[in-house]
Amino acid sequence: MWKGLGATARPGKSLIDADFIDFADFFFFWILYLPIFFFSGPYFFITSFLYCRMIDKRYAHSELTEAIIGCAMRVHSALGPGFPEVVYQRSLALEMDACSLVFEREIEKPVFYLNQQVGSRRVDFLVASTVLVELKATTGLDEHHFAQIINYLTAYRLQTGLLLNFGQRSLQFKRFIKT
Repeated sequence: MWKGLGATARPGKSLIDADFIDFADFFFFWILYLPIFFFSGPYFFITSFLYCRMIDKRYAHSELTEAIIGCAMRVHSALGPGFPEVVYQRSLALEMDACSLVFEREIEKPVFYLNQQVGSRRVDFLVASTVLVELKATTGLDEHHFAQIINYLTAYRLQTGLLLNFGQRSLQFKRFIKT
């Protein structure tokens, strides 16, 4: 059964456990979607190719971040840009719940400095207690947004973060890995 573009779920595996696409799956994918390709042109080819490459086993929690990005893409496809951040946050919560992802929303997390708690901040989402997800609904991401999520990862002692921006015509996402 197909789960998203390019990832196949074997019997007994969820989307998170889906294997990276192999050549046979990729070939079948294009045979199945070839008519769509001819009608929608290069946009479909580029987005399909990029989506198939989102899982990279070299990065921690790659399968989980791929599932989260897939949920965000479905939300953005349905709603488009222009809503306040809270609308996307509630919609993403519904979508991740439908995909059986374990997450916490709007939780207060402590901020540490020199192994001492010095304050706290709210996290938009913490998925599977490992991936921090920060949402934006702005016209563009800048260095301030990047610094914010990098600081959150350091302060919360997490390794992986996602920055999702719903404010553009296409969903913008950036994966952050603390090494």
